[in-house]
Amino acid sequence: MGSFNNFYLRPNLSSTGMIPAAGPTYLSPDICIAGTRPIADYQKELKSPDSYASYVDYGISPKMENYIYLRTTNNTENTSSTDAFLYFSEASCIQWPSKWKDNKIPIDLSQAQFCNTIVNVPSKDIGVVEHPFIWRAPAYPPTNDHYCLIARLTSDVDPNPLPSLNRSIDMADLIRNNLRWTQRNVTMLKRDLPVASFEYVLDIPENVEDENDYYQTCAIPFKLKGCEIELTCSVADSDGNPISIPRTEIKKDDELGFFSKNRLKPGFRGLVVVYIYNPNSISIPVGSGVDIDLQYILGKSEIGLAENKGLLDSEYEKQMDKLGLHQSGITRLLKIGGYSGVMTI
Repeated sequence: MGSFNNFYLRPNLSSTGMIPAAGPTYLSPDICIAGTRPIADYQKELKSPDSYASYVDYGISPKMENYIYLRTTNNTENTSSTDAFLYFSEASCIQWPSKWKDNKIPIDLSQAQFCNTIVNVPSKDIGVVEHPFIWRAPAYPPTNDHYCLIARLTSDVDPNPLPSLNRSIDMADLIRNNLRWTQRNVTMLKRDLPVASFEYVLDIPENVEDENDYYQTCAIPFKLKGCEIELTCSVADSDGNPISIPRTEIKKDDELGFFSKNRLKPGFRGLVVVYIYNPNSISIPVGSGVDIDLQYILGKSEIGLAENKGLLDSEYEKQMDKLGLHQSGITRLLKIGGYSGVMTI
């Protein structure tokens, strides 16, 4: 028995980086499952002693965006970085990488980007991925089966290639003696699922020179009275607060009462997901959907210029004021963009 001299992923809570690893190999606490609500300050939270000593598992919801994070311990003598990949598999296929090698889970900002990074981790310290992985889990697995998540660490200077295994003993050897691999059984939640969803990237360019850093996301559902709406974002705002609209009933058509005010510094990027639920199974008409307004909160020196250019919509602002936004410190709103998601139900 010896210490694994590299970044390592724990196969269970008792692991301290010794190999061959003892105990179960399918309960890695370093695959952190946040479910459908992202962890706001995950870089800090997942490195805390309390979090590191426990499992993070809020379950997986099928056909929804689930947020998953990896953390790892740098067991080398130097500050270093590593890349990370995440895969999923039916448990019955877990022994055969050829069956799940193409089941890569992407990061939040691109469905085509699967390589995550964990950068500049001091010796003996804990590192967390730069971005959450987002898994739109398929339907429930076949009867008497379940899903597993498999994590892999690799780098250009120290590659850790996907193995070609032909015997069950080979996978057991890999998980117990190469701690840059680990796996985690997944709990699939039985819950009411959204009937529709859409997503977009919220992007504030690096070269923005506005007076303020404050923006507001406003969701306006149409033809969805009686349904429920929810909005999440893959990363927190620039103050560490969530960008979110809690799941809320839509009480009338074209309702404006769904918003999230946040500070977004230049360079901010996050994936926003909007869900619609229909818990009462009402009839939803064709052409229903949700409009998203992105509003910039003008600084004092910008209001006059915006007025001179005819950029302000006074009637729209009056509607916002009725929702109490003026009392929240918002004086003038400038609509700078929008997204429209027509429901396909």
